[in-house]
Amino acid sequence: MKTPTSQQVLFVAIAAVCGLFFFVAISNSDVLGLPDDAHGPPDPSPPILEVNNLGSLEAVNDTLFTLDHTEGKSFSLSGQVWLNGPSPAGVLDNAPEGFSLYLRQTDDVHRYEFNSSFIRDKRRLLHGQPQTGIVRDAPFPNPALHEWIPFSLVVTGDKITYRFGQSSTAMAGPLDTDGNNQINLIAGTKLRNVKLEILGDAKHN
Repeated sequence: MKTPTSQQVLFVAIAAVCGLFFFVAISNSDVLGLPDDAHGPPDPSPPILEVNNLGSLEAVNDTLFTLDHTEGKSFSLSGQVWLNGPSPAGVLDNAPEGFSLYLRQTDDVHRYEFNSSFIRDKRRLLHGQPQTGIVRDAPFPNPALHEWIPFSLVVTGDKITYRFGQSSTAMAGPLDTDGNNQINLIAGTKLRNVKLEILGDAKHN
């Protein structure tokens, strides 16, 4: 077995803890794709995430989960998402088709947002300047529902580059590097082949 280096590759999988299914595996080569028996023992409370028989991650309810070990770090995230559409119970503007990424988040009104329709800065540093309001950019074509769409993201202190399907865009820095990083999934949305790689400390050139 290879010894993980400083550029460890972290992958999101699942474990049942108090009815919430989260697991982070550290590896140099594996990708998400858990066997059917990874569900664990039955739990009387409904899970938020589960593995289906194709080895993908499915949101049973609207939920957020955090990308551990990414605060203050440069990192890349990639995978495929299966959009199920917005949730009637959710805030539709944040995840219009059921999927969004919250980056460098200190609270609900201070973060960078990337989803299947647009990107926006919510009162965080942009082009090295503090923002007092919401800056929205890069409207994408309406994405297809109920099919797998690739996405990728590279986050540094100087830029965030983002690709969703055939659309791509970037958010120019210097950018804030503090705050947590989360994936927002609406019920019925699925993920597979998720790869999260830590690239080192986030710095401004």
